[in-house]
Amino acid sequence: KGLERIKDNFKVVNICNRYGAADRLGARWVEVLVEMTIEGIPNPFIVEFRLEEAHFNWARESAAPHLHRFLELLEELFVDTPSRTLRRHVARTVLSDRPDSHAL
Repeated sequence: KGLERIKDNFKVVNICNRYGAADRLGARWVEVLVEMTIEGIPNPFIVEFRLEEAHFNWARESAAPHLHRFLELLEELFVDTPSRTLRRHVARTVLSDRPDSHAL
């Protein structure tokens, strides 16, 4: 019903279903981009709605300190890599990627 309400009340630009295939951390959500105009501002804004079940949200928030610590430890392992930002980006990219299918 949430998605239908958004479609009924906003100009939807894009919908990306990330619910069916969780990332490596188990995150699942539906991302909805809508166009929104604000009185007095000539150009419209693109606003992102993230439809996520509450228990997934709570789990993500609960895991955040552990993920932060993991990223710190990873940085220590790859101390010779020149950029801290690059190390964090690589780690987050790997974790947020969808795992390979085990289907043959």
